[in-house]
Amino acid sequence: HEFSHISKLDDSGVFSTVHFFSDLPWHVQICAENSERSGHVKTLGVFICCNEDDFSGYWRCESHVLLKLVNQESDDKSITLEIPEGFTSVTPVLGRIGFLDWDEMMCPQEKFVIDDK
Repeated sequence: HEFSHISKLDDSGVFSTVHFFSDLPWHVQICAENSERSGHVKTLGVFICCNEDDFSGYWRCESHVLLKLVNQESDDKSITLEIPEGFTSVTPVLGRIGFLDWDEMMCPQEKFVIDDK
C-alpha cells in the first residue's frame, strides 16, 4: 500500500484499505510517534492489524507477515519488518513503534519519501 501526506502524520496514524485474506480483514497502520515509548525521538510506527474489531470470543490466526518500507531508489536499501508470530483476539495488532527514525525517513537523499508519499 502507498500512503500519501506522510509529512502530516501524527500519533493517531492512518490506515490502509482493508484486504481480506483467509476470510479475515487485514490492514496496515502507520503513524508518527514521539513519546516515551519512542524515547522522545520522532519515529515511524508501522503495524499490521488482523480482525481487530472481532470481539466475539477467542480466536487465533497463524501467519508470517513481512512489512516493507520501500526505498524508491534501490530495493537493497528497503527496510523490512518480519512478524513471524500469529495474531489472536488478545493481540490483533502487531508491529513496531520505532520502525525508522523520522528524520532519516524524510531525508530526500534517503529516497524513502518522494512527493510526500
